This record gives sequence, structure tokens and C-alpha cells, in this order.
Amino acid sequence: SGTINVDGGRLEYSVRGHGPTVYMIPSFGRGCEDFDRLAGTLVRSGYKVVCTQPRGVGASTSWKKDVTLDDLSNDAAAVFNSYNG
Repeated sequence: SGTINVDGGRLEYSVRGHGPTVYMIPSFGRGCEDFDRLAGTLVRSGYKVVCTQPRGVGASTSWKKDVTLDDLSNDAAAVFNSYNG
């Protein structure tokens, strides 16, 4: 778990477990906490669960008025690369 600076802002993320990676993306305006129960089940089943708090949620900062799907995919890639680098 941690934060990274990306494209003029900050993203908060969590990494739990070990094994094949499952990347969870919360719906608009929701946080990673929505996945706590499912993430726990996946971790107990041998998976690594990664979740990025969306821009404007938790410690993630929103630095752009209109966030696109490209922005969200770039956020996911930045988080993935930060701990797999």
C-alpha cells in the first residue's frame, strides 16, 4: 500500500496477498473499501489483489476536471508499474 505521484497529482493504492494479480477498479466516486470482502476471499485463495483509489477518493487527488477512461487506465498502469517496476 502507498501513494505515487502521477501526472501532477497523487494516487493511493493497496496491494494485498501474493500470487497472480487481480486488479480491482472501483466504480465512479467509490473507494477500494467496496472490495474488502471480495479481496479478502481472493487473498485467502492465493491471489494478489491491487486496488487504486480513484482520483478524488481517499488520499488520491483529483487534478483534472474531466477524467477519461484513458486517464483511469493510465492510473492503473502507473500503480502496477510502481510496485512491479
